[in-house]
Amino acid sequence: MQAHLILVGLLSLCSFSFSDEILENTDFPGSDITFLYSPDVEHCQQLCTQHPSCLFFTYIRADWTRDNRHFYCYLKTTSSREPIAQNPLRGVSSGFSLKSCTPCLFQVYQNRDFLGADYRFLFTASYEECQTVCTQDPHCQFFTFLNAIISFIVCAVWPTGTKIIHEDVDFRGSDIRFELMDDPETCQSTCSADRNCQFYSYVNVTFHNPDYRRRCYLKRVITMPAPPKVNKLYNAVSGFSLKNCKV
Repeated sequence: MQAHLILVGLLSLCSFSFSDEILENTDFPGSDITFLYSPDVEHCQQLCTQHPSCLFFTYIRADWTRDNRHFYCYLKTTSSREPIAQNPLRGVSSGFSLKSCTPCLFQVYQNRDFLGADYRFLFTASYEECQTVCTQDPHCQFFTFLNAIISFIVCAVWPTGTKIIHEDVDFRGSDIRFELMDDPETCQSTCSADRNCQFYSYVNVTFHNPDYRRRCYLKRVITMPAPPKVNKLYNAVSGFSLKNCKV
């Protein structure tokens, strides 16, 4: 019941673009931007939602048999903003980006190991206690618990924001768009007012190529926790911090 209430709360916080429907055994071929490891298709959809260019995705599930790829989340985009094709393919699921929201990742994943990014381990009596420890640790984003053996937390630490303007520094890539502006302070204010913008780069008047002067590049990257790799592992339970969950 608690998980159900959290899920309802999550859905009420997120507004959908395109459709929130997950298409089972359907492939959106081609148009790949990149791939990331993801424990399930809902997490893959959130990764696509937070990526600045992703419009839709295809996820390779645990029941995929054509090769040894599993838990692959392929992020995709096209100039038409629609998949070039939808083909039937067993073992994959596809769907579309959702508009930005802060997801509550309450789901835990049985017999899954989130490999790598370990920075701390400890003994706990259950995966619920392990998840609680992860939630209370300000640096922890996800964990893996090994039943009857040992529990340990794995995490990736993401940098926090700052008001400092870095002179002669370019944050390459992850562009959402650019606009012409008169100074970096206006660029910073524009980024702060845009809910999709996380950081920016401004090209000042001394730049050697006049075509790029006064450009304010608004940028965004994925900040949602994403394990470095996901593997099948019997008797293991993995999951995420509940910092964003409000019951």
